[in-house]
Amino acid sequence: MKRLFLIISLLLLLLLIGCSKQLNLNNSAQEYLTDNSFLAQKIAWDSLTEGEVKSILPQAMVTVAKVETSTIPLQIENTNPTNVYKVTYSTIMDALLGPIGIYVDVETAEIVGYDVRH
Repeated sequence: MKRLFLIISLLLLLLLIGCSKQLNLNNSAQEYLTDNSFLAQKIAWDSLTEGEVKSILPQAMVTVAKVETSTIPLQIENTNPTNVYKVTYSTIMDALLGPIGIYVDVETAEIVGYDVRH
């Protein structure tokens, strides 16, 4: 009986050790994405005009997502972005113009493009 209990305990211990290693890998990847997302959001916010800042909805959440370079609608010329994040702000004019979308290269800390607002 003791032997069975010992074997089950060892198996559970090995299972838990394996899960904790996977959790640590996921956390480090999440921290990397969070740091880049925060940096992209700060760069985008600093680039907004006073009028754009006033039009952003106070209760709206900011969306930050990593994107491919080929998806930038209005790319600034003479840029070769490598690590691009899209920051989207909801505004009071979304129904008419659409949200504000800014593309940021976090490697160079520069704005590399914008979404088209109609």
